[in-house]
Amino acid sequence: MLALALLFGRTFWHYTVMQKAAHDSARYMASMKMSDMRSFTRVSQATDVAFDIVDEEMGDLHRESTPWSVTVQCDGITCDGLSTPQFVRVVIRMRMIDDILGGATGSRFGDGLLMTADVTMPYVGS
Repeated sequence: MLALALLFGRTFWHYTVMQKAAHDSARYMASMKMSDMRSFTRVSQATDVAFDIVDEEMGDLHRESTPWSVTVQCDGITCDGLSTPQFVRVVIRMRMIDDILGGATGSRFGDGLLMTADVTMPYVGS
């Protein structure tokens, strides 16, 4: 029972960190100036900053043992600087590998428990 409680606690901790990182990254992108959002160079730099926000906030999760990927989209496609988006979306996907109870959960989750945090915000930049 203790092992199960530890697994659920760790899973919720990882998901909470992921969700907050996705939210903060999406909020950053959604509040960019319109002139920056319409420039390919500036929107590319802002996307890099959004990735850095995720990496910084998820730093405690040990990327080596829990790899993640980040997608930043404007209206469902990669932010390209060609138009002003209606919505900004940040998706973080990762496989939580159980380092503590790996033997007990390995047969159930194989190469890790797939988790996704998906945040969409309206673009409010001016």
